[in-house]
Amino acid sequence: MKAFEKWMRRRAARRAAADAAAAFFARLSAGLAMVLLAGVAPAPAQDTVMVRTDGGVAKISLESASRSWDGRGFLPVLVKIENHMERAGEWQVRFEAVESSSHGVRTGSSGRFGVSAQSAGESAVFVPGSKKSERGAFFFTEARASGPGVAGGGGRLAATGSVPVIAVTPAQELAVRAAMAGYAGGGSAALGAGISLNTCAPERWPADWRVWSPFDFVAMGADEFDALDGARRAALREWVALGGTLWLVREGGRTRRAGAPGTGFIMTGGAESLVAACRAKKAELEKHTPHHGRRRHGGGPGGGDGSGESAEERDAWLRGPWSRLATLLDNDDFEAWEVERATLLLVLFLIAFGIVVGPVNIYLFAPERRRHRLFLTVPALSVLASALLGAVIVLADGFGGAGARRALVVLMPGENKAAVFQQQVSRTGVLAGKAFAIEDDTALSREFRDGAAGSIRTGRGAGRADGAWFESRKRQVHSLWRITPTRARVELAAGRAGAAPAVLSSLTAVLKNFTYIDGAGEAWGVEELAPGRRTPLEKLIPGALAARFARKLNPDGIERGHFYAWGGAGGAGALAPLDTLKSIRWQDDTVLYTGRVEEARGP
Repeated sequence: MKAFEKWMRRRAARRAAADAAAAFFARLSAGLAMVLLAGVAPAPAQDTVMVRTDGGVAKISLESASRSWDGRGFLPVLVKIENHMERAGEWQVRFEAVESSSHGVRTGSSGRFGVSAQSAGESAVFVPGSKKSERGAFFFTEARASGPGVAGGGGRLAATGSVPVIAVTPAQELAVRAAMAGYAGGGSAALGAGISLNTCAPERWPADWRVWSPFDFVAMGADEFDALDGARRAALREWVALGGTLWLVREGGRTRRAGAPGTGFIMTGGAESLVAACRAKKAELEKHTPHHGRRRHGGGPGGGDGSGESAEERDAWLRGPWSRLATLLDNDDFEAWEVERATLLLVLFLIAFGIVVGPVNIYLFAPERRRHRLFLTVPALSVLASALLGAVIVLADGFGGAGARRALVVLMPGENKAAVFQQQVSRTGVLAGKAFAIEDDTALSREFRDGAAGSIRTGRGAGRADGAWFESRKRQVHSLWRITPTRARVELAAGRAGAAPAVLSSLTAVLKNFTYIDGAGEAWGVEELAPGRRTPLEKLIPGALAARFARKLNPDGIERGHFYAWGGAGGAGALAPLDTLKSIRWQDDTVLYTGRVEEARGP
């Protein structure tokens, strides 16, 4: 009997231990779920840095619109300054966009902010980047302030990896968080770890497309978008034209495309559909973003790369927001501007210098009884050799450089604006100056094929760019994009019913191989469309569009109601190409024009 009671007590103890373990693991699972949900939508919507100051003099805080930024385009930052002094004060904030902490591209910019006595001020600045951070590289933005009462230092804003970045309005935050946490396609853990979610209220920021530059997606209610003032709605449409996706959340409705003004999209649909689109974007980034430090050139089977990469993989480092519509530069364009290294000439020069400064110098210029002349002849011969080598380099490479530019101009229907994209490759000789003029609202990025830029510094500000955007005796690739005001458009001129369509262009450039895709998907064209002249079109045979724009126009980006044409007379026009360093001689300017063919305006 006693043995049975002892066995029962042991069994009850084991059950109690099992129940306690189950309760522990249940609490642990709940805690992990909360951590994962917090990872999807962290409490601070943006990065905020408090600058260390004397509280009796000033208080300075910096707030970025996004916690993540991949280094392309701009990072919007609110600078808030409280002046506690009895006099007006001026403070300077310097920003530096940094790829890695010990090497990589560093792009500096700064701003000065004046605040009246005993008052506060708030200003939005747009920190320019320099290149897209490669997967595996660490990227951050460093800020430092100086001025009255500043004790020194600053902080870091918007560190990132290559992940999709979303901005949601406060009204949509809970719905998007819930959709991300409950996503069944891979679990909230897999999704939340690879997506940056940020809360951003449009009314807090200026009406400027650069506010949305760090984001891949912006989600807001359709009624919220309609309630915005016209300038802020226009800024969002400009951002979409430059490649962004605006998601107008409508629960219960079918996901559909509401517009594509440029290279981006305006979509309507539920939060769950947005999360699915983010997951697809994440997969696309992983496919097209090379690993940091992986060299992408060489020769071998499988597409010409030693690693067996396809042509698409080799060109991935040249992709940009324009790639949905067109290819600007490819790897073949890059290889065509290889910098020639005169290695044999340099070796022969060093051998000749060794012979002259050695045996010839000793036996001819400084013989046995005049060895003291070596103190004069060796430096003199070294200076002469350096001058001669410099002259040879200048004669061989010349001053300035040469290169090719490719541009895409997308007319925005009804906006009197155009989205302009440009990629250029150049080979430089000796550069006497490296600074050039560039509009502050133009995004500029220097691309590097192998992902490693080395330790270089660039700068932007006050309509100028300086530093190592261009380097002597180097080959460099740049990407630029901006919104340009223009009244240019292509109209569908009125004609007889059933007759071939006729068009009228107000672009300043002559358009070559003009092709129009009508509402039925039929292709119409003309070899040359001059500005200001009503021109009838002829029906084209199937496949003519692909032949006219071989390897440049993306078939998936062709839309009905749009036109496609090359710029004539070298391609240059009022909208493109965008100018950079004046000493580069651009030997090939190719401009591709596209946009919706609009209905003719009334008298």
